[in-house]
Amino acid sequence: MPARVALDSHINRSSCHLYSLKNSHLDYSLARGGENLLPSGPYFLYNDGIYEAWRLYPDDLDAFEVAVVLQDRYRPARWDQYTSNNQAAASWPWPARFSPLKLLDQEGLWKSIAVPSRLYAQKSRKHPLAGVRISVKDNSKLAGIKTTMTNRAFTQLYPAEFETAEYVETLLRLGAIIVGKSKMCSFAAGENPGDWIDSHCPVNPRGDQYQSPGSSTAGGGASLAGYSWLDYSIGTDTAGSIRAPAACNGLFGLRPSFGAATLNGVFPLSRDHDTVGFLSRRLDSLQELVRDTTNLKEPKTLSTRILYPKEFFPVANDEQQILLENYICVLESHLKAPRIEFSLVELWARCPPREAEGKSLHEYLGNSISHQYYYDAYHEYDGFRKDYRDTYGREAYGGPLVKYRWDKGASLTVEERDEGKAQLAVFRQWFYENVLKQDSDSLSDSVLVLPEGKAVPEYRDEAVPFSILEILGENTLAMVLELPHLVLPIGQNSYESRASGRTEHRPVSGSLVGAKGSDLMLIRLAHEAFESAGWQTEVQTGRYTFSLDTTT
Repeated sequence: MPARVALDSHINRSSCHLYSLKNSHLDYSLARGGENLLPSGPYFLYNDGIYEAWRLYPDDLDAFEVAVVLQDRYRPARWDQYTSNNQAAASWPWPARFSPLKLLDQEGLWKSIAVPSRLYAQKSRKHPLAGVRISVKDNSKLAGIKTTMTNRAFTQLYPAEFETAEYVETLLRLGAIIVGKSKMCSFAAGENPGDWIDSHCPVNPRGDQYQSPGSSTAGGGASLAGYSWLDYSIGTDTAGSIRAPAACNGLFGLRPSFGAATLNGVFPLSRDHDTVGFLSRRLDSLQELVRDTTNLKEPKTLSTRILYPKEFFPVANDEQQILLENYICVLESHLKAPRIEFSLVELWARCPPREAEGKSLHEYLGNSISHQYYYDAYHEYDGFRKDYRDTYGREAYGGPLVKYRWDKGASLTVEERDEGKAQLAVFRQWFYENVLKQDSDSLSDSVLVLPEGKAVPEYRDEAVPFSILEILGENTLAMVLELPHLVLPIGQNSYESRASGRTEHRPVSGSLVGAKGSDLMLIRLAHEAFESAGWQTEVQTGRYTFSLDTTT
């Protein structure tokens, strides 16, 4: 009785969620004398069932669209113990199905996110992610859960999903815990905080908490920077949807090589440019996640050349440039290789591809990116707009930035889109032959250093004008080239906040781009270089990315 009273007390304080093992395959196996199926950890007998006790955390950064619980969380991790001839295994639901967690915190203000104890997790070679807590972006399907795309019309029109995204299934089979779907910009459009109309933009925990959390994977970035109980955030990246939140929230982020992980079961923006994306607070953990869940190769050696494109340097902010110089010097020291300064525009002029017919880089490419990007962003949702119009007799509304992009996409012809696609293919091949080349040992004969993000305040209540994508943008270059792009927190810039009225600190990032398939080499290079220089390879949660009494 005392144990039950204590448990009831926890429930009443809304600090604990009971996860029932009844009706799971675990319950089925225990009833038949199964062995070693119940992991170590605390359990509770309550009424006629056995339960795990999960801790409830308030989402006070408003970063989650919905909290979820897997209906049978041991099924994916134990699947290998069964054969296809086993009747019990064959009867399990496939794909993995989730239930929404309909709980608020003690004050009734914030969603509660349920997290199991790590004591239940037993990592192994087959289950390297056992017990790892992960959020996934709202454009990834979870069976049993609605996908909102942060759009009222989309949420109103479609029911809960019947399938789970294939990459999420991979995470589950490796033992991961999916705790919820993080908020995203509407239709992954890269909205600024003032553009959000159907949901509240997540709160960036860094500095004064009134800075932009970045673009599309905003909820994933804000939650990982603010919640120590979360290990990774998984999102997607087209033109910076992982990289911008990584920089704004002071996190390690990777847009992987195009095609490194499946996007089956993910609502796309542009199928020719979308990738899964990864956010982590630790470089070594990021390396483990990428290695375990993608088809990427491990390098034998590191690259030996550092390319410094003059189109991107120096940056406008002097303090940011100083930090970037320090970062590049760390790479130079570790590789014992001075940077090679060059200009992409000048290199193109010296050896242009035949298809350019003598045109400069900017003249040839022109609007190639924007034509393909906006055409895809509009026509990917032709079916949605028709379904909504047929069902409700009016047009679906997409918000100011979505409308801006859809209007541009609607004005483009398929011929214009295909011409832009062909021009980008020419640029991609030229770049592979003249700038970054694949290597059998290092996977990339060179690395390209780039800045990432801004070092000056970007208050969430400031209006930001819409802009057209450019070929030499810090987040468009790797996108059109299908290359891995790694974002690295390298320091903090102080600023006098008009929101808090005190000195705050904003994270500053650098980044690395390598040849296609060199993702793990980039992470290894950064990790080794930072450790050799005594720089931090892990960031904190909360107000500061790094402690003020330490350097990067």
